[in-house]
Amino acid sequence: MMETLELKITLQEGQICVERTNGQMYESLRNVISSSMVQWANTLIECHTCSKKLPVEELKLIEGGRFYCRRGSNGQSSCAEKEEKRIQSAPKVEPIAPKLRVTTMEQKIIFLCEMQGQISDGFWENATPYNHYKQWCSIKWDEVVVDIVRCSDCAYLHPCLRDEGISSNDEACDEFAPALPYGKSNYNFANRDLLEVVGERLLFKLNLYKKYGKVVEAALRSHAIPDSLADFNSWKRSTDTYFIKRLGMLEAAGVTEEMLKEVTENPEYTMKDLRKDCNGLKQALKRAGGVR
Repeated sequence: MMETLELKITLQEGQICVERTNGQMYESLRNVISSSMVQWANTLIECHTCSKKLPVEELKLIEGGRFYCRRGSNGQSSCAEKEEKRIQSAPKVEPIAPKLRVTTMEQKIIFLCEMQGQISDGFWENATPYNHYKQWCSIKWDEVVVDIVRCSDCAYLHPCLRDEGISSNDEACDEFAPALPYGKSNYNFANRDLLEVVGERLLFKLNLYKKYGKVVEAALRSHAIPDSLADFNSWKRSTDTYFIKRLGMLEAAGVTEEMLKEVTENPEYTMKDLRKDCNGLKQALKRAGGVR
């Protein structure tokens, strides 16, 4: 069982001293403290709960990297005690079980930002069985996992199965099992007719992600990215609250007009790349649906 240490930090004769609450000094730290750390020890730090500014020795660092008052007032519990009690009583959040494993972030974006809609009421609207779309279209952003292992038996890139006790070896072929029993899983996302319709808007979003990464991911997750620079310009001219809200979401995520212009003028991700990822996504759904 991991030991929890309560530490006290004080400034003594220009040196930072770190002690356990029982008074035992950590002597080894006395002579390796930089001047910046001495300055930090002299700095008043704000309690995350009550906003009082106090010396570091009067604060307690709690889970999450925030400081809280050690002492309460008028017989009440301190901010640190209240926070620790809140953490202990908070319900445990169960990790989200993956429902789809893909091999690239681009495949995840293609699926969640375009193909779910095509499965439900687009290209595959009239596919059979009639309810084929339900399980695919209920998959959320965090339920699509991007990770891979290479099987040494067939050299095929399988979605990562480390959490199921399978390492990057032959076990992947023998042990791999479908995540859910889907009624249909043979969607050809690389269909030429489909990509003629949705290809350009996918390339725009994927180029944004390739160049700006996490900044764009937040906006993609909330479906706030326009289909093109021209689409963005039409949003700016609109008085519709729907588009005004999306412009606000773009701004909050840090996506700027200059970024949209840059990927329009200098794209790196091509239609060839898109077809490759669409084929990879096609295989990912087949595996999830139990088709080998």
